Amino acid sequence: MIEEGSTYQIFSAPQQLVTRRFVSRNLSLSIPQEVKEHLTDGRLLELRYQGEHTLDPLISDMVQKWPISISIIHAKIEYIQQKAIGILCIYLTGEEEAMQQAQDEIKKHVYQLRTVEKGA
Repeated sequence: MIEEGSTYQIFSAPQQLVTRRFVSRNLSLSIPQEVKEHLTDGRLLELRYQGEHTLDPLISDMVQKWPISISIIHAKIEYIQQKAIGILCIYLTGEEEAMQQAQDEIKKHVYQLRTVEKGA
């Protein structure tokens, strides 16, 4: 046994390297390079959700609050023990200051946020 806890705990916050690799293979998204090449003016972000706020209307809240546009590029959601774990890749465009404010706000509402390198 490598980890102890509920299935949801293990998938939402794996502690051991081997477990993180396993979870990553099952809960990951790959954006084709051909798609990334068309995303030239904004920020490509990967949001990871878990827990009770997974279904909150975060995207619509952000576009109402700031003069930005958000395109959903890719998404995946899994339900483990009736709880959601999700990954959402979005493309954020707009004025630099508004994009930064929106990104800072998004970060407060998700489990993890990272910028996806468009060239990688």
